[in-house]
Amino acid sequence: KLYIVVGGMKQKVLSNLNFYYGDVKMPKGFEIDRVSLAIDIFKSEICQMDFNFSRPFDMLNKYIIEYFYLNFKKQIFNTSYFGNIYYPNESSLPILKSKDCRYVMLYCVKIEPDSCFLRIFYDDNNNKDNWWDIPLEDNKFILIPSSLDYFISHNKSSDMNIILTIKYESK
Repeated sequence: KLYIVVGGMKQKVLSNLNFYYGDVKMPKGFEIDRVSLAIDIFKSEICQMDFNFSRPFDMLNKYIIEYFYLNFKKQIFNTSYFGNIYYPNESSLPILKSKDCRYVMLYCVKIEPDSCFLRIFYDDNNNKDNWWDIPLEDNKFILIPSSLDYFISHNKSSDMNIILTIKYESK
């Protein structure tokens, strides 16, 4: 909805893709208990049951919602969440755009150093086959529009990587 007028010619921006990413910086003494989150995700996968709501999940979810509102003046709320474990040499399948939410957030619960990255595919209106790779690291989040395809590269480490996914809608 941005109009730019230069010498009588008008321009309207129809599309603008924003990616949000960074460290989860909780106050000292209130850090996210990533060990508990990892255990919850591991239990849900091993027992083939839903990932249960927990205090660490609630703290993380509130942090993202409040961070998003304070920094970007957008209200979001979570619609679903789940965890994934990537074993050595395992990657995700391509994850295609989702119509059941507005944003997808990946939180790196436990990532071995230099072991994998997130590849996000996007169209910049000039080229359709662009991608952006962002390394996955402990305690980092990446929030992207759900209209984009992405995948998690293969795990190059000898240990498992654990990622929490939260889907958000906006008001």
